[in-house]
Amino acid sequence: MSRDVKARTHRWLLLWLCAAGCDPTPEPATPGGDEAAPPPAAPGGARATRGRGHDSARLPTGRPAPERPARTVCSPAELSVIARLRALSAAQAMLQHSRRLDTDGDGIGEFGLLTDLLSCGPADTRDGTLTEPLRALVTRELGPIAPDGSISDGYRLQLWLPAPDQKAHRGPGHGDTCGRDHDRAETAWCAYAWPAANGGPRLTFHIDASGEVFSTDAGGRYVGNDGPAVAAALPRGSGPFAARPQHGEVAGDGLVWLREP
Repeated sequence: MSRDVKARTHRWLLLWLCAAGCDPTPEPATPGGDEAAPPPAAPGGARATRGRGHDSARLPTGRPAPERPARTVCSPAELSVIARLRALSAAQAMLQHSRRLDTDGDGIGEFGLLTDLLSCGPADTRDGTLTEPLRALVTRELGPIAPDGSISDGYRLQLWLPAPDQKAHRGPGHGDTCGRDHDRAETAWCAYAWPAANGGPRLTFHIDASGEVFSTDAGGRYVGNDGPAVAAALPRGSGPFAARPQHGEVAGDGLVWLREP
């Protein structure tokens, strides 16, 4: 991992911890050595592993899950996008915690769309502005975002908010007319980043209000204008924002999504 990506990841982590009201002081080392315990097996004996040359997983039934195409490590572009998604998560936490986006006036802050983060919020924000630290974080870490969602590193980015009737909202620029569900937008959002063109990065990424990043190699399915549906990374049969991705299990799009460390 490059020094720039390490520094960016460290910055977003400290910002996220501060926004969440956590103490960023490191925990003392575990007695008996620095080696971390292996992750527990999933219910039913399911367990996913990420090897150097391949990714594999097993379903709770014991059958092998469909494998992703072999790869070694994330490319610099993919590592950069992971850092950008985590910066986006930090920005969303700061926006929600500040309560500067409260479209229903109930005193509880809401998560926002990219337009809310990049243009200091819609007309119905409390005072029409965002805090300077949030503005600086979005400008520095996310960088320029084109109208089609293109960002640097060869990726496109799409952010979703809950909408009424268990739907999802991307904003007026995408033809959505259902609007946002103000109450559910206080607790939920998600975003996907996928390759902008063939011949570039392979992995597609998902992040939500939990701050966890999941990835899959879609084998060219998600490229350019053909991005994932809002529930693509969620368990089969799940509606938008009804669940969270499950590490190593087949998702609604038929692919296996793995949690990024």
